[in-house]
Amino acid sequence: RPLCVWTHSPADNRRSRGRLGHDVAEALDAGERAEGTTVRHAVGYSPFLQFVSELDHPLDRELVAVKLDFVNRYARHLLDSESPQHMLYTGRVPAAERYFTAGPDERRRLFALLASLDEEAASVPDPWEFATSPYETERLDATTAWIARTCDPDTGPLVEVGACEGALTDRLADKGYRVEATEPNPVFRARLTAGPGAGDTVHVHAEGLEPLAGTRRLPGEAYLLIEMLYYGQDLDLLTALPTGLLFVALEPEVLDTSLRPWITASPDWEQIDEVVLVRPALETVCGGRAYLRKRGSTGVLLRRRPTLDRRPAFS
Repeated sequence: RPLCVWTHSPADNRRSRGRLGHDVAEALDAGERAEGTTVRHAVGYSPFLQFVSELDHPLDRELVAVKLDFVNRYARHLLDSESPQHMLYTGRVPAAERYFTAGPDERRRLFALLASLDEEAASVPDPWEFATSPYETERLDATTAWIARTCDPDTGPLVEVGACEGALTDRLADKGYRVEATEPNPVFRARLTAGPGAGDTVHVHAEGLEPLAGTRRLPGEAYLLIEMLYYGQDLDLLTALPTGLLFVALEPEVLDTSLRPWITASPDWEQIDEVVLVRPALETVCGGRAYLRKRGSTGVLLRRRPTLDRRPAFS
């Protein structure tokens, strides 16, 4: 008979919860079920996305008391759990219950969107919607124009670290640049290799930032670190990169709290340019199921100080 299944959101930022919501719905899709069976995903705790929900039920004082009593009786161990996947905070016990339904494509895109660096981010093509987002189009076009103002296509190659599926790579190749595009994720790398410029003006490599700095095997006129220094990388690795120019793009808050202090303290690099690539904007994702504030992107151009300039010469 028809069922109604209630489960977590596939975009819950606590990965174990998101995976449960995703896998329960996938299992139901894979099996036989009666017509009219529905899966309702709880909005739950979502610090990054605002959801468009179909069922919203505010709790009155009596129901809030029942809910808190249940937590205190049967889930109190979660209130002081050492695991961020299980910890309950006040903000994670809302006074309203909100649910939405999602088809397979929407559900999978929500799950991939919150995967960050996990391999599951590549479970759908273009998980961050670079090809369809007006914000991302503006950011990528502005980044391409910024690079073109400094580097001539006839100089040495550009080394793009973390090229993903090639949204920026393809734009640079279209302008005649030689690009050494690096991408550790094998699924993203396969899509990058299938891009229009691959094998001609674009060469694809598997290394991430740390191996590139350790081996120094890919010298370039400039290294492109575009929207990828968010994951606790050791910024001192940048000094070992075999180039004299670094293009770095980050959201303004991370730029101010992480990169700027490092530049100020660095004896190796000086900042020679800064440009606002795109301002913050509100934008829908996953077909309008959710929306978020995209935080803007600022580019800074760093040049190795002349006394330490080890840029390779290109013929």
